[in-house]
Amino acid sequence: MVSGDGPYGVSNLFARTGDPGDIWHAVLATLPRLPLLGYESDPDLAPALSAGFLPLGPLRVWLRT
Repeated sequence: MVSGDGPYGVSNLFARTGDPGDIWHAVLATLPRLPLLGYESDPDLAPALSAGFLPLGPLRVWLRT
């Protein structure tokens, strides 16, 4: 069950098949109407893009000390 307004982060994905795109297609099939985002970069970005995700820009990490 997923609750809240989203978007929802997707991370730590692993596939048992030889095709990393399989897990992205499975996530989208499981949660078809939810706004999802990921943090992939090369070479993990290509399978997410082939599943229909769109690049929005680089990830920025902020630290306040």
